[in-house]
Amino acid sequence: MARLGREDWLALGRAAIEEEGPSGLTVEALTRRAGKTRGSFYHHFESQGAFLRALAAAWAAEGGEGLATERGLRAIPEAAEALAAADAARLARFRATLPAPGPEGEAYAEIAQALRLGALLMPATTEARLAELQALLAAMVEAHWHE
Repeated sequence: MARLGREDWLALGRAAIEEEGPSGLTVEALTRRAGKTRGSFYHHFESQGAFLRALAAAWAAEGGEGLATERGLRAIPEAAEALAAADAARLARFRATLPAPGPEGEAYAEIAQALRLGALLMPATTEARLAELQALLAAMVEAHWHE
């Protein structure tokens, strides 16, 4: 049997949260999924909390994409710091696309963030539908600045 490294455990966690939600992230569920022992898990992470923080940080560092992953992470207290960083980075990326800074631009950035957070609360919203809504918002922003 091949050994699992830290990145392998994180990839396993990402798949588990996308398929099962937060309940798939217990040490027992992860080791069962991997076919490995608890010792293998604890060789890479000092605790389940450390694993959850690492999983959330890896997701944020990769750009904070994936509605299923984000839905699951938002239910985990250990993910709060990484989620805040992902939210801030997403706002900064949107602000950078605006034609002009200022209060109106800030309002559009907040609307974009609210759109994503709202989509997270609606389980039927898919990545494709979110992309459509984001494109519509971008078109509205563009039209506003060229009135």
